[in-house]
Amino acid sequence: MKDKLKNLDKENIIWLIYIFIFVMAIVSNYYEEKYLFTKDYKSKKVYKNINLTVLVIGLLIYLYFVIINYENIRNSKYGSLREFASIMFFIAGTIYLYIEYQGQNEVEVGII
Repeated sequence: MKDKLKNLDKENIIWLIYIFIFVMAIVSNYYEEKYLFTKDYKSKKVYKNINLTVLVIGLLIYLYFVIINYENIRNSKYGSLREFASIMFFIAGTIYLYIEYQGQNEVEVGII
C-alpha cells in the first residue's frame, strides 16, 4: 500500500509535468507560426528545440511507466500486456525523437 501511495505521488508530479508540456507545445506553435510567416530561422530553431525538449521529457515519462509496469507485472492479470504496451510506447517515442532530431531541416509531422 505504501508503494502504491508513493507511485500516486509520482504520478501527480507527472501530471504537473504534462501541464508544462502543454504550455511548451503552445509556445512552440507560436514560434512555428512565426517562422512560417517570416521565414525567421531563429524562430525555427527555437520551436525545434522546444519540440525536442518536450519529446525527451515524454520519453523519460514513458521509461518511468515501463519500470513501474515491470514492477507490478506479477500483481495483475494483464501485467505482461501492460508491460508490452509500455515498451511499445517507449520504442515509438524513441523513434519519433530520433526522426525529429535527425530531420532538423525537413518539414515536420505534428507532435502527437
